[in-house]
Amino acid sequence: FIRYFAGHTGMVTSLQRSPNTQSTSMVSASMDGTVRLWNLDTVKPVCTVDIEGGNNGVAAAYDPSGMVVAVAAGSQAIQLYDVRKMTKGPFTSAPIASKLTVAGLKFMPPTGDYILLAMSDGSIMLLDAFQLTTLAVLSSTTHSDISPPVDPVVSALGQMQQQCFGQNVTATPDGRAVIAGNDNGGIVFWDVDSVLANNVSKQPLAVHAPSGTWNGSHDGPVGVCAFNPLLMECATGSQSLTLWTSIYKSRG
Repeated sequence: FIRYFAGHTGMVTSLQRSPNTQSTSMVSASMDGTVRLWNLDTVKPVCTVDIEGGNNGVAAAYDPSGMVVAVAAGSQAIQLYDVRKMTKGPFTSAPIASKLTVAGLKFMPPTGDYILLAMSDGSIMLLDAFQLTTLAVLSSTTHSDISPPVDPVVSALGQMQQQCFGQNVTATPDGRAVIAGNDNGGIVFWDVDSVLANNVSKQPLAVHAPSGTWNGSHDGPVGVCAFNPLLMECATGSQSLTLWTSIYKSRG
């Protein structure tokens, strides 16, 4: 390795390089209940933030501008921080409208108007990134009869990280679709415009089944889905690695 970044005292649950191409920063979150900002040129964290309610683990992610970090602490709250003022606390926060634990989170590209929360039951919550209100719930990508065993002494977030929850959810670079890997080896997607159009003024929120499935499947549970930020190409990983060309075309 080129450089070793030491600081966290628990398992790292989130790690992301700043999407700002002019920045050399990255953000990490851990089971130790902290979020840390790093400069790739130094081995010590630039700042460390103790997250209230983060004893069971924390998830964190940059917005597309690289100026805001969203933090979810278990099942308690989602918070937004200005990266220039991390130690001063969040500039806004809201309770999570669910008793489930957040396994991972991601801002929807390209503008970051929405936030995806990957939940402990495999479902996905779609939030308004400004109001932090839940706009829709996407159906679970897991099947209890084939879920891998977990260590009973590990916390809820730790168990989800073992199963790669939170890493199996992504979005197309144009923000038109949410992509997720199933624990049965398949890849499913939701058309965001259709989900939002069918969810207007519905309370309680309906749970949306996938809009479709990509052809082909993996030979085991899909633990990772990630898009190339510049190209409409998706990488998914299980016991094998697969590259996909998206069925969607850019709005431009």
